[in-house]
Amino acid sequence: MPMSCEMSKSRFVWILLFAIILSYPFSLPAQEVEEMEEEEIVDQTIEEKQISLSTLLDMMRAEETVIFSNFKIVPTLEDNKFLVDKVFDVEYHLQATDQPERKVFFYDCVFDMHSALVFGNWMFKRLNFVNCTFNMPLVLTDCAITGTHDLLFENCFFHNDLVLNMSEITGANLRLSKNTFDKQFLLGKNLNQLHMDFCVFNADNGLFSKMDEEKTHYQLEAASLFIDEVTLNHCRFESQGISNLFSVDFGKTQMTRLTMFANQMSTINFTDAGIEKALLIDSLNISNFIGIQNFDFPEANTNVPWDNLKGQKLALFQTGLSELIVPYQAKTKNQLEQTLLYNDLISMYKKLNKLYSERGDLQSANGSYVEIKEIETSRQEYIQEVNPSTNNYINLLLNRVLLYFSDYATNPGKSVRRAWEILLLFTFIYMLSYSGWDGMNYGFYLTQFKLFATYIKEDLEVKQVYEEKEDPNANLMKEIKENYLRDRKKVPRAIILFGEPLHFLGRLRLVMVPSLIRFFDFQPKKWENLNASERMLSGLIIFTIVVIFAVYVLAVKFINSFVLSLNSFIAIGFGVMPEKGVAMYVSIIEGIIGWFLLTIFTITLFSQVLQGGA
Repeated sequence: MPMSCEMSKSRFVWILLFAIILSYPFSLPAQEVEEMEEEEIVDQTIEEKQISLSTLLDMMRAEETVIFSNFKIVPTLEDNKFLVDKVFDVEYHLQATDQPERKVFFYDCVFDMHSALVFGNWMFKRLNFVNCTFNMPLVLTDCAITGTHDLLFENCFFHNDLVLNMSEITGANLRLSKNTFDKQFLLGKNLNQLHMDFCVFNADNGLFSKMDEEKTHYQLEAASLFIDEVTLNHCRFESQGISNLFSVDFGKTQMTRLTMFANQMSTINFTDAGIEKALLIDSLNISNFIGIQNFDFPEANTNVPWDNLKGQKLALFQTGLSELIVPYQAKTKNQLEQTLLYNDLISMYKKLNKLYSERGDLQSANGSYVEIKEIETSRQEYIQEVNPSTNNYINLLLNRVLLYFSDYATNPGKSVRRAWEILLLFTFIYMLSYSGWDGMNYGFYLTQFKLFATYIKEDLEVKQVYEEKEDPNANLMKEIKENYLRDRKKVPRAIILFGEPLHFLGRLRLVMVPSLIRFFDFQPKKWENLNASERMLSGLIIFTIVVIFAVYVLAVKFINSFVLSLNSFIAIGFGVMPEKGVAMYVSIIEGIIGWFLLTIFTITLFSQVLQGGA
């Protein structure tokens, strides 16, 4: 017993000592506490599944850092005290009553109410909305982000407007990532930075049908602001065919840097906008208009390949008595007669063309120049229609020819391609006319037909039929064969290499059909004396011979006609006309066309070489 009591006392002493140690006060440095708050944010976690606006406001005022996770915010009758009448609508206003900075985080929350929710005059050290759904307009007005973190909206669904009128006391950095918008995103105050990536604007026809039809609306509106840096990447704007709905509005906004990559939209407005230091745009898919009137961009640091702008999408945005924008593009007769607007539009095109030329971007410079000339040609067509003149008509024709043959002297490859097309066209024309070079005229075909038909009809051998035919070149070819080709030691190898093909072609031309018939000797009897099986076999051989002869004639005619076309194209008949009759006049016409096209090609090639070396 005494020993047991002694052990109990000893145990009690140790327990008491351990309790004293645990109760001893200690604290972490303030910096470590701040880091724990930033990384873990565990000050308060709300566990309710549904809360009212009153509860939401109480919680935001009660703690410096608060997390709302998996909550549905639904207004109650008690929340009617937050309603503010806005003439055409009412809004729930949650106003800050004090100035302490707060960190507020919304994760997987649903804001379900029929009126807009307005946060006013809050000072946020940090504000995040992640995986949240908003069934009403969300408005942040005169709210300031005082910390180093961005105001973040990530993976949120906005079934109505998102309106941000941030306080100008401290500039905000705004980041939106992977959000979906059914209506509009409206910026009303200046920002330090705006970063948007992988956002989708999918217009809801029901929501936009209730808006003013006499006004042009934008899915992203950031007009008349100053934003230091704007980044817009991988965003998609779908207007769903709403005629008065445009995509992005940067009108009259001043930016230091603008970067846009891989965006898809119908319209973007740069009217009266300015970029101070750097403009970078690539993979921009614009379906309708690019408002560009009085758009200022830095010449030294602008990199916008013409592929992003081409297609006559540049426009001047004009408004009449209403606020409905009417794009001017110099396409219709009504637009082409407006000289001042036409000059402004061409001026913006040439400003871009000058930029590409000075940067050494030859492809973009050529593309923009072609589009300028296309617009100028349309203008010439309009002038010729309303005020015709010989000079304007000639210039119009020259522009059309230059477009067809060389893209207004910017594409040497197209000139070569068109030249080959002309060569082949005249080749087929020559094939249909007589040429003294191959001697294949109407008489030649009649002679070949008579000889072949005589062999088929009569009971004669091939030798008897074709020995009667005179060969005007037989003696000459025989002489060439005996004197120049047979004794190879007496002539240079070059003579033999050139003479053998020449002799072969001559022999092939004159003796092919007889040789084929001799090879087969398929019908030594008259056609009328053949039985059915012999006629079938003979008919098949006759058909084969005819096909081979036709291929031969076409090949010889094509080669001869192509050579004639090439000579005529290059040298206007090369001094003495090689043909007579119709072919002579065709050769003259082709020579003139060839001279003109070769001139165009030379000018185009020199132009591109000089620009590439500049």
